[in-house]
Amino acid sequence: MNKKAMDKAIDTYLDIILDIQKNIRSLNKSIAELYDLIHDNFSQLTKEDYSQIADMYKKLIRNLIGLYTTYRTSHFYSGIKTDLKNFKNGIDDLQEIGKDIRIFIVSLPQNNDYRDLVGLINSL
Repeated sequence: MNKKAMDKAIDTYLDIILDIQKNIRSLNKSIAELYDLIHDNFSQLTKEDYSQIADMYKKLIRNLIGLYTTYRTSHFYSGIKTDLKNFKNGIDDLQEIGKDIRIFIVSLPQNNDYRDLVGLINSL
């Protein structure tokens, strides 16, 4: 391969890396905004809210994990690994707050021992 063709191939590769980085950073920003929205409104969430968004939320997480896996196994990984690590951390944060919602908003309020304890604390 001559130098001109090699330079063009390298430029194309770098352009692709920059485009992927831009897209991942945009996703990271959206993930952070969603996390903040859920976190800021956590205390107002209800079981009904959860049941309305649960399927969509789970599908979002699955799709994000699928996208992460695609990027992680791509030939571009070495050029995007820092942004991809942030992307994975954001996905992990969304998964964790989703679990928190299931536990603290859906499951715990149904637990009699928990309700008794909350009642006891509130009566103090």
